[in-house]
Amino acid sequence: MNVQAKIIIGDSRKMKEVKNEEIDLIITSPPYWYIKDYGIPGQIGYGQTLHEYLKDLYYVWKECYRVLRKGGR
Repeated sequence: MNVQAKIIIGDSRKMKEVKNEEIDLIITSPPYWYIKDYGIPGQIGYGQTLHEYLKDLYYVWKECYRVLRKGGR
């Protein structure tokens, strides 16, 4: 069995470097809304309205759906 693993650190709202249906498994832990400041400009959740937060999460899930292979988890 040939197992390959690759960790990509970046903005999950824009996974341009990942092709459609290229990923077998996605593990994520989205930030809670307005609970923690990670000190990262443009971070999701902190300093946003609820509408902005939900909009950003929409883009995260949309990208996850795009890159996940059929039958992926």
